[in-house]
Amino acid sequence: MTETQKFIDQINREVDPTLARWIANRVKEGIPLDDIKQRIRNAMQFVHHPATVGAPEEGPVVAVITEVRVPWETIINAFVGVCETSASTYWLSSFQPLEPECSGLVASCREAKEPWYATLDFWGKGGRATLRHDDPSNDDQQTNTIIGETEIISGLNAMANKCPKHFADLVSENDDAITHDVMIQCIVFGEIIYG
Repeated sequence: MTETQKFIDQINREVDPTLARWIANRVKEGIPLDDIKQRIRNAMQFVHHPATVGAPEEGPVVAVITEVRVPWETIINAFVGVCETSASTYWLSSFQPLEPECSGLVASCREAKEPWYATLDFWGKGGRATLRHDDPSNDDQQTNTIIGETEIISGLNAMANKCPKHFADLVSENDDAITHDVMIQCIVFGEIIYG
Protein backbone atom coordinates (compact mmCIF):
# COMPACT_ATOMS: atom_id res chain seq x y z
CA MET A 1 0.00 0.00 0.00
CA THR A 2 1.43 3.40 -1.00
CA GLU A 3 1.97 6.28 1.40
CA THR A 4 -0.82 8.16 -0.37
CA GLN A 5 -3.31 5.30 0.01
CA LYS A 6 -2.38 4.86 3.69
CA PHE A 7 -2.99 8.58 4.25
CA ILE A 8 -6.37 8.48 2.46
CA ASP A 9 -7.43 5.39 4.45
CA GLN A 10 -6.39 7.04 7.72
CA ILE A 11 -8.38 10.21 6.90
CA ASN A 12 -11.38 8.07 5.89
CA ARG A 13 -11.30 6.14 9.19
CA GLU A 14 -10.30 8.87 11.64
CA VAL A 15 -11.51 12.16 10.21
CA ASP A 16 -14.04 12.34 7.39
CA PRO A 17 -14.92 10.29 4.30
CA THR A 18 -15.70 13.51 2.39
CA LEU A 19 -12.19 14.80 3.01
CA ALA A 20 -10.78 11.41 1.99
CA ARG A 21 -12.67 11.64 -1.33
CA TRP A 22 -11.39 15.21 -1.82
CA ILE A 23 -7.80 13.99 -1.26
CA ALA A 24 -8.30 11.06 -3.66
CA ASN A 25 -9.58 13.48 -6.32
CA ARG A 26 -6.54 15.74 -5.87
CA VAL A 27 -4.28 12.67 -6.25
CA LYS A 28 -6.09 11.76 -9.49
CA GLU A 29 -5.42 15.32 -10.70
CA GLY A 30 -1.70 14.61 -10.23
CA ILE A 31 -1.15 16.86 -7.20
CA PRO A 32 1.70 15.54 -5.02
CA LEU A 33 0.74 14.32 -1.54
CA ASP A 34 2.94 16.90 0.20
CA ASP A 35 1.11 19.69 -1.67
CA ILE A 36 -2.25 18.20 -0.69
CA LYS A 37 -1.19 18.06 2.97
CA GLN A 38 -0.09 21.72 2.75
CA ARG A 39 -3.45 22.71 1.30
CA ILE A 40 -5.18 20.93 4.16
CA ARG A 41 -2.96 22.70 6.71
CA ASN A 42 -3.72 26.03 5.02
CA ALA A 43 -7.45 25.38 5.12
CA MET A 44 -7.40 24.10 8.71
CA GLN A 45 -5.95 27.32 10.07
CA PHE A 46 -9.38 28.88 9.48
CA VAL A 47 -11.42 26.16 11.20
CA HIS A 48 -12.48 26.79 14.77
CA HIS A 49 -13.78 24.44 17.42
CA PRO A 50 -17.58 24.93 17.63
CA ALA A 51 -17.32 26.06 21.26
CA THR A 52 -15.06 28.95 20.24
CA VAL A 53 -16.96 30.15 17.19
CA GLY A 54 -19.17 33.20 17.59
CA ALA A 55 -19.70 35.68 20.37
CA PRO A 56 -20.51 34.25 23.84
CA GLU A 57 -24.08 35.60 23.74
CA GLU A 58 -24.71 33.67 20.50
CA GLY A 59 -24.08 30.34 22.16
CA PRO A 60 -22.30 27.44 20.50
CA VAL A 61 -22.46 27.23 16.74
CA VAL A 62 -21.27 24.69 14.21
CA ALA A 63 -18.49 25.51 11.76
CA VAL A 64 -19.22 24.09 8.30
CA ILE A 65 -16.45 23.37 5.83
CA THR A 66 -17.29 23.24 2.17
CA GLU A 67 -15.25 23.25 -1.00
CA VAL A 68 -15.76 26.16 -3.36
CA ARG A 69 -14.03 25.94 -6.72
CA VAL A 70 -12.83 29.36 -7.78
CA PRO A 71 -11.79 29.43 -11.43
CA TRP A 72 -8.35 30.90 -12.13
CA GLU A 73 -10.12 33.22 -14.58
CA THR A 74 -11.97 34.79 -11.63
CA ILE A 75 -8.76 35.27 -9.65
CA ILE A 76 -6.93 36.66 -12.67
CA ASN A 77 -9.80 39.07 -13.35
CA ALA A 78 -9.41 40.36 -9.78
CA PHE A 79 -5.64 40.77 -10.31
CA VAL A 80 -6.41 42.83 -13.43
CA GLY A 81 -8.71 44.96 -11.28
CA VAL A 82 -5.96 45.46 -8.71
CA CYS A 83 -3.27 46.28 -11.30
CA GLU A 84 -5.29 48.41 -13.70
CA THR A 85 -7.43 50.49 -11.32
CA SER A 86 -6.62 52.64 -8.33
CA ALA A 87 -8.67 50.49 -5.91
CA SER A 88 -5.65 49.38 -3.87
CA THR A 89 -3.15 52.19 -4.49
CA TYR A 90 -3.86 53.75 -1.10
CA TRP A 91 -1.81 50.92 0.49
CA LEU A 92 -0.28 48.93 -2.42
CA SER A 93 2.47 50.68 -4.38
CA SER A 94 3.80 47.89 -6.60
CA PHE A 95 2.68 44.50 -8.01
CA GLN A 96 5.59 42.99 -9.98
CA PRO A 97 6.63 39.51 -11.12
CA LEU A 98 9.27 37.92 -8.91
CA GLU A 99 12.58 38.43 -10.71
CA PRO A 100 14.69 36.69 -11.85
CA GLU A 101 12.75 33.54 -10.90
CA CYS A 102 9.79 34.32 -13.21
CA SER A 103 11.63 35.98 -16.11
CA GLY A 104 10.87 33.14 -18.53
CA LEU A 105 7.16 33.19 -17.68
CA VAL A 106 7.02 36.96 -18.14
CA ALA A 107 8.82 36.69 -21.50
CA SER A 108 6.29 34.15 -22.78
CA CYS A 109 3.45 36.46 -21.70
CA ARG A 110 5.08 39.34 -23.61
CA GLU A 111 5.32 37.15 -26.71
CA ALA A 112 1.59 36.47 -26.38
CA LYS A 113 1.09 40.25 -25.99
CA GLU A 114 -0.67 39.83 -22.66
CA PRO A 115 0.14 41.40 -19.28
CA TRP A 116 1.86 38.79 -17.08
CA TYR A 117 -0.60 39.26 -14.18
CA ALA A 118 -3.55 38.60 -16.50
CA THR A 119 -2.56 35.15 -17.77
CA LEU A 120 -3.05 31.60 -16.63
CA ASP A 121 0.31 30.84 -18.26
CA PHE A 122 1.97 32.90 -15.52
CA TRP A 123 0.00 31.85 -12.43
CA GLY A 124 -0.71 28.27 -13.54
CA LYS A 125 2.96 27.52 -14.12
CA GLY A 126 4.16 28.58 -10.67
CA GLY A 127 4.42 32.32 -11.24
CA ARG A 128 4.99 34.46 -8.18
CA ALA A 129 4.76 38.19 -7.62
CA THR A 130 6.31 40.71 -5.26
CA LEU A 131 3.91 43.21 -3.77
CA ARG A 132 5.31 46.40 -2.22
CA HIS A 133 2.89 47.82 0.30
CA ASP A 134 2.46 49.81 3.49
CA ASP A 135 3.68 47.99 6.57
CA PRO A 136 0.71 47.66 8.95
CA SER A 137 3.06 47.50 11.94
CA ASN A 138 4.78 50.78 10.98
CA ASP A 139 2.81 53.43 9.11
CA ASP A 140 5.99 55.19 7.94
CA GLN A 141 7.47 52.18 6.15
CA GLN A 142 6.75 49.84 3.30
CA THR A 143 7.53 46.14 3.04
CA ASN A 144 7.42 43.40 0.40
CA THR A 145 5.27 40.28 0.30
CA ILE A 146 5.76 37.48 -2.22
CA ILE A 147 2.64 35.69 -3.40
CA GLY A 148 2.06 32.56 -5.44
CA GLU A 149 -0.50 29.77 -5.56
CA THR A 150 -0.17 28.82 -1.85
CA GLU A 151 -0.68 32.41 -0.68
CA ILE A 152 -3.57 32.88 -3.11
CA ILE A 153 -5.34 29.78 -1.77
CA SER A 154 -4.76 30.86 1.85
CA GLY A 155 -6.01 34.35 1.01
CA LEU A 156 -9.16 33.03 -0.64
CA ASN A 157 -9.81 30.87 2.44
CA ALA A 158 -9.36 33.94 4.65
CA MET A 159 -11.67 35.94 2.39
CA ALA A 160 -14.34 33.21 2.48
CA ASN A 161 -14.19 33.01 6.28
CA LYS A 162 -13.65 36.64 7.26
CA CYS A 163 -15.33 38.52 4.40
CA PRO A 164 -18.06 36.17 3.15
CA LYS A 165 -20.09 38.87 1.36
CA HIS A 166 -17.07 39.94 -0.69
CA PHE A 167 -16.15 36.31 -1.34
CA ALA A 168 -19.69 35.61 -2.54
CA ASP A 169 -19.45 38.64 -4.85
CA LEU A 170 -16.15 37.33 -6.23
CA VAL A 171 -17.35 33.81 -7.02
CA SER A 172 -20.72 34.96 -8.36
CA GLU A 173 -19.01 37.42 -10.74
CA ASN A 174 -20.67 40.34 -8.97
CA ASP A 175 -17.23 41.69 -8.10
CA ASP A 176 -15.94 45.22 -8.36
CA ALA A 177 -12.87 47.23 -7.34
CA ILE A 178 -13.74 46.89 -3.65
CA THR A 179 -14.00 43.09 -4.00
CA HIS A 180 -10.59 43.00 -5.70
CA ASP A 181 -9.04 45.15 -2.96
CA VAL A 182 -10.47 42.86 -0.27
CA MET A 183 -9.14 39.79 -2.10
CA ILE A 184 -5.60 41.12 -2.43
CA GLN A 185 -5.56 42.25 1.21
CA CYS A 186 -6.69 38.78 2.30
CA ILE A 187 -3.91 37.26 0.18
CA VAL A 188 -1.26 39.60 1.63
CA PHE A 189 -2.47 39.99 5.24
CA GLY A 190 -5.05 37.23 5.78
CA GLU A 191 -7.65 39.88 6.58
CA ILE A 192 -8.75 43.42 5.74
CA ILE A 193 -6.25 45.89 7.20
CA TYR A 194 -6.97 49.00 5.13
CA GLY A 195 -10.30 50.49 4.16
